Amino acid sequence: MKRNAILLSLLTALFLLPGKAVGQTTSSDGKLVYNFPFAPSEGLVNRTEKEYRKEVCLNGYWDFQPVALPGSYVQGKGIAPELPLPKEGAWSKTRIKIPSPWNINSFANRDVEGPDHRNYPSYPKEWEQVKMAWMKKTITIPADWDGQQIKLYFEAVSGYTEIYINKEKVGENFDIFLPFSVDITDKVNAGETAEVWVGVRSQSLFENNSTIGRRIVPAGSMWGYHIAGIWQDVYLLALPKVHVEDVYVKPLVSKNMLELEVTVQNNTEKKVDLQIQGKINEWVNLAGTDINSAPVPAWELGQEALKVAPVKVAIPANASSKVVLQVPVSGELNYWTPEQPNLYAVLLSLQAKKETLDMKYERFGWREWTLQGTTQYLNGKPYQLRGDSWHFMGIPQMTRRYAWAWFTAIKGMNANAVRPHAQIYPRFYMDVADEMGICVLNETANWASDGGPKLDSELFWEASKEHLKRFVLRDRNHASVFGWSISNENKPVILHVYNRPELMPQQKKAWEDWRDIVRANDPTRPWISADGEDDGDGILPVTVGHYGDMNSMKHWVGIGKPWGIGEHSMAYYGTPEQVAKYNGERAYESQLGRME
Repeated sequence: MKRNAILLSLLTALFLLPGKAVGQTTSSDGKLVYNFPFAPSEGLVNRTEKEYRKEVCLNGYWDFQPVALPGSYVQGKGIAPELPLPKEGAWSKTRIKIPSPWNINSFANRDVEGPDHRNYPSYPKEWEQVKMAWMKKTITIPADWDGQQIKLYFEAVSGYTEIYINKEKVGENFDIFLPFSVDITDKVNAGETAEVWVGVRSQSLFENNSTIGRRIVPAGSMWGYHIAGIWQDVYLLALPKVHVEDVYVKPLVSKNMLELEVTVQNNTEKKVDLQIQGKINEWVNLAGTDINSAPVPAWELGQEALKVAPVKVAIPANASSKVVLQVPVSGELNYWTPEQPNLYAVLLSLQAKKETLDMKYERFGWREWTLQGTTQYLNGKPYQLRGDSWHFMGIPQMTRRYAWAWFTAIKGMNANAVRPHAQIYPRFYMDVADEMGICVLNETANWASDGGPKLDSELFWEASKEHLKRFVLRDRNHASVFGWSISNENKPVILHVYNRPELMPQQKKAWEDWRDIVRANDPTRPWISADGEDDGDGILPVTVGHYGDMNSMKHWVGIGKPWGIGEHSMAYYGTPEQVAKYNGERAYESQLGRME
């Protein structure tokens, strides 16, 4: 039985009561109706910000136009065909449901077993072979957005993406997992409509199999390198012309200091004199405890814990500035731990001449991970992580409900950690982990285990650096993230799959580059691992091994750094029956027995 199916069985079992599933009713036409949101979400603009920031979710039906490959195109040469502009009158009669990859129905589809899950039966069969396409939506800019900075925001699009507004190109992106936005302020008008085109070419069109490997961007495992199209949420955003662009929260517990690194953007033609100030409140989780309500975001701000003292700053015209705010902490904040996942909200306001221009919310946990000798510490005390790991397997996982079910299973096995494996997971996984007290080893899509990454291509190495930087910037405020997994099994693939030891100097240089990228963008987390690659030939601060025997474990321990086992034998892929071949009944007694 597939691992994904096992977890879905758990979720299904939790739902079932005699006669009817909890939360379901029967409609007048005899259909079962689930009376709760299937994929609960809060959107991008927090409710504390909505007086100053606006959003319109653009999910839903879009027009779709497949584009045929040129007859002369040969895949695997490393040169993708150009994407011609869409043709009038050539849009498909079937509309695509955004977010979803257009080729989703060919993922995990097996003639004998059937797919792991139902997908989108309305999509034509021929979409499964489409390699490039256009998606189109007519949007209306709200009338009250005049004078705002307007952005088109994508949480994730798989493939080389080109964005057009009213037939004019405004931006592009080439990644599979990470968010990006395009400023369209000068291309649209408040109260009027605009036509959005999103053109995507599958990453497979850029593959080069002339030597070793083929993929020139980090594409993860089965899901990532297969899908094409807009597979996460799309928003239209309105921000004040002077606004907080980013807040990096650094909980420096050992120094009794909360440091806020605030980036302020001024998109006006004049210098502005501002005052930044704020407060820190308890974040109180009001989510229910039953299977229907527990995954649904529900919260309120509790008591004010600290104030952020006002700081004056001048921002030049059409520029951004970074300001560091320091808030002393003397017992006002409770620790975040897996046992007590206390969270707080920082609310920062920008004021000019006593007028509030913007409000920015950021959630965080008061916790600090450190390394000493061979041990990892949480808030100054040794802390052992016991967890789970798995590949992303598609549509059933695209909801907080799945994350909640997975983490509930982990908690139920007396574990406290997870490694979302082989790709960058949607950020709501980290949101749920923050709230439930799950420690996350956050892993990039730099997954080499199938021999797919083109490790002899400079294009791949450059894409990997940009990919890692954007990843760290996305997730560095999450309390749940304890460290960064920068690659998976590159070294064994180089040595034992490619049999190309001459590539190791380039890999060592990459480990150094990746380590330094993490440290530059997130100096608060010392755990930086290359999973299944020991300690990166001494370059990395920790050791993570995959697969071996007792001698292998003695080797990992003997390196003398904090260490872990990311994957091993049947404990990773197998069932208790299979594990029992190694340690007998212990495999059935507990999860600890299974993982011995």
